[in-house]
Amino acid sequence: MCGEIRRRLPHNDVRTRAEWAARSRSYWVDSTGIGFNMYLAVFLRCLVGVVVVAQTLYSSTMNHLKEYGTMKAIGGSNADIYAVLARQAVISAWVGFALGAIPSYALVPLVERVELKLYMPPMLAGSVFAGTIVLCLAAAAVSFRKVAGIDPALVFRA
Repeated sequence: MCGEIRRRLPHNDVRTRAEWAARSRSYWVDSTGIGFNMYLAVFLRCLVGVVVVAQTLYSSTMNHLKEYGTMKAIGGSNADIYAVLARQAVISAWVGFALGAIPSYALVPLVERVELKLYMPPMLAGSVFAGTIVLCLAAAAVSFRKVAGIDPALVFRA
């Protein structure tokens, strides 16, 4: 159909729906600065998330330093302690993702009422979830480093 219209109207722009959508998206993201602002906002949100999770896990680690020392004193290795910290990081990722995803999906019908479309494909949700886990594990690296130097004799000190 587009080919026929192009043939009949050679001096006009004739595009398919997909071509028009791609051109429009490219204009708004690349030419107006919206794309840069969006990427910057995502970067800053990830940075803030990593800092908050790192502080939370580090605080928890510092509060339970004697327990980690006990684990080492009864034969636990650094890998065992790292596994505990990684589990805490993954739990933080699950909770954080749920606290963000539930309201996002709840907004879909509200946004449709004002004749807009909020499109969140499952692939995007999966990517965001995987990224959340990676960022939380990266945030836990601060605690990992602190726990590696724990002296098992710490448990026996008053």
